[in-house]
Amino acid sequence: MNSTIAAHVDIFMTYIFPIMPAVDGAQLISDATNLQTLPVPRYALLLALCAITRIQLRLDQENPIEGDEATLCLVGTRGMSGVDFLAAAEQVRSQFTLADGMSQEAILTSFFLFVSYANIEKYDNAWVYLSQSICMAMLLGYDREPPDVPLSPKELNMRRKIFWLLFVTER
Repeated sequence: MNSTIAAHVDIFMTYIFPIMPAVDGAQLISDATNLQTLPVPRYALLLALCAITRIQLRLDQENPIEGDEATLCLVGTRGMSGVDFLAAAEQVRSQFTLADGMSQEAILTSFFLFVSYANIEKYDNAWVYLSQSICMAMLLGYDREPPDVPLSPKELNMRRKIFWLLFVTER
C-alpha cells in the first residue's frame, strides 16, 4: 500500500499540483512511506489525494488524461479505484470529529473530496465538502494575516495558497 500511495503522490505532484499548489510534496512522499505512524487526519489526506489523482486523471478508464509511463502503470491496475480511495478516505475521516480536528490536513482533505465528487458528478456531496473546507479555513484564520501569531514564511505562504485555491474554486 505504501508504494501505491507514493506512486499516486508522485503523479499528483506531476499533473495536479501545478493547478492546486497547496501541498508539500516532499512531506507527502515521506508520509506515504510511513503510513503506520501517521495520525488519522494525515492518512485521510493521503487517501483523498489518491482519490483525486485517480478520478481527475481518469486512471480507472482505458484512456487516461495523461499518459507517461509512470501514470500508465497505474491505469487499470487491480488495486483500488478512485471511488474505492474516496470511500476509504471518508471512512478514515469518520474516525475523528472535524470540530476537534480542524487543521490544514482537514481543509485539504475536504477540498480533495470536493474535487473527487465533482468529477464523478455527485454535486450535492461535492458542495458539502467545499463548504466544509471553506468554513474550516475561515475559522482557522486563513482568510486574514495572523497579526499576533508568528508563522514561518513557508507556513504563511502555504496558508495563502490554500485560501486562494478555495476562494478561486468557490467563485
